[in-house]
Amino acid sequence: MVDKDDILLKDFLQANKQEVADNGFSRRVMNRLPERRAVLLSYVLSAVSLVLAVALFYVQGGVGIVSNALREVFQNISFSGNLSTLNGTEPWTLAVVAVVLLFMGYGKLVNMSE
Repeated sequence: MVDKDDILLKDFLQANKQEVADNGFSRRVMNRLPERRAVLLSYVLSAVSLVLAVALFYVQGGVGIVSNALREVFQNISFSGNLSTLNGTEPWTLAVVAVVLLFMGYGKLVNMSE
């Protein structure tokens, strides 16, 4: 149900509608926007950087390090949910796993927002 005050307010605003003079503001804003070529260059550089980072990760053996770290952590965690079995796990292993899980979570959030 629509409130009586909402109807009165809407009628008042419709009756007293005023146009604000632009005075070239829109044109000035459009002239200050970056050129399409600069935006395209930004996208290309981002893509090249991403490909280079993935290639370096693969060449430096990052896949093996992450897979070994994940395997070590999952072997040390008991399936009962008791995390006390992590005492034998190397700290760097937990750090690598945490970073990988953070990146995976970030990727999911980015995909959800699009």
